[in-house]
Amino acid sequence: MLLTCVIVECYHPVSRLLVLGGGHIAQPLVQIASLLQYEITVIDDRLEFATRERFPQAHNVICKNFQDALQKQKIDKGTSVVIITRGH
Repeated sequence: MLLTCVIVECYHPVSRLLVLGGGHIAQPLVQIASLLQYEITVIDDRLEFATRERFPQAHNVICKNFQDALQKQKIDKGTSVVIITRGH
């Protein structure tokens, strides 16, 4: 009897989630995305909302004007963007 062993490694790039807005909807969204192993960036223009304490699972938390912050983000086919700002 011949026994064959095959080892398969799956590779998929890290999926990124860019969350624009750090309000009450963003918190559970980031928690769920973290469970799904997204690399998460949260951007809000309000200092009291863009904090590590509010988003401990996020890889990056940025407090900056949305337009300025977006210019420095890499958005490609592996990036999902959720817009949940107060003024969208």
